[in-house]
Amino acid sequence: MGADTIKKLIIKIIISIVVVSAAVSAILIYNHNFKNNKAKDTDPESGEVLDKVDVNIILTDKDGTELINDILDAKDKTLIQLLDENYTIRYEESTFGAKLLDFESVTTDFVHSYIAIYVNDVYSNRGLSYIVLENNMKIEFRETKIR
Repeated sequence: MGADTIKKLIIKIIISIVVVSAAVSAILIYNHNFKNNKAKDTDPESGEVLDKVDVNIILTDKDGTELINDILDAKDKTLIQLLDENYTIRYEESTFGAKLLDFESVTTDFVHSYIAIYVNDVYSNRGLSYIVLENNMKIEFRETKIR
């Protein structure tokens, strides 16, 4: 290999390292910003600060049986904090935010089943750490079979 070829190779390696470092930094900053999002405690219409932020937490098993249906005060809490303070949960971080592995008696392996998250009856493709709680929000956790 000539000196010119080695120079080009070194430049390519340095550029690759810079690009990968920038991408990893952007992902970490993005994840950090969402993990620290606490429940919105202002009324969207009046702008008035609320004393509490009510969130309806529902858990259903794979047969559709409702196991939990609670209304909790989420003021100054993230979804993970709210769940962790009130239930037995197990989760792990992923690219899409924290994914819920176990919730009370519902246990998943992401091979045969997973816990789908529905926010106000709409399927959420975001993990726990990306969901910002709002007053009167309904969050349903459904054990779902993987086909």
